[in-house]
Amino acid sequence: MGQQTGQWFGLIALGFASIYREGFETVLFLQALTLEGTVTIVLLGVGLGLALTSLVGVAVFVMQAKLPHKKMLIVTGILIGAVLLQMVGHTVNILQVIGWLPIHPIRQLELPYWSGFWFGLYPTWEGIGLQLAAAVFVIGSYYLAEYMQRREQYRYTAAR
Repeated sequence: MGQQTGQWFGLIALGFASIYREGFETVLFLQALTLEGTVTIVLLGVGLGLALTSLVGVAVFVMQAKLPHKKMLIVTGILIGAVLLQMVGHTVNILQVIGWLPIHPIRQLELPYWSGFWFGLYPTWEGIGLQLAAAVFVIGSYYLAEYMQRREQYRYTAAR
């Protein structure tokens, strides 16, 4: 009974921490936007975002039986991976600009300005290298999880 109580407590604590963190992050983000614009503009944006989110929520509930959930999860995972690569590229560039990372340009690679602005692709060995490392880590962790799952299934069927 004690282990089950501990698991429930852990799940509740994780849920609370996740929701609290997202709420705190949202408040900080909205405060920063209010400093740049006016309260009216921010409230209009929040209202528009809430309305669009509500429309998407209603659409999902209405079409839930017909939605291709597996395909949606795959597309979402790919988009999150793309955001990760973009964030790594921008972070490396910022660390290079402030002097915390060295800059070794790739002389043979000429990229337009928009590739850095939109995709975080800057022609430096550090930027491209760390983006590749992040991609290898994510893809490798997927294949490692698949391998571990297959191995566990094999053990389960072999034990029968």
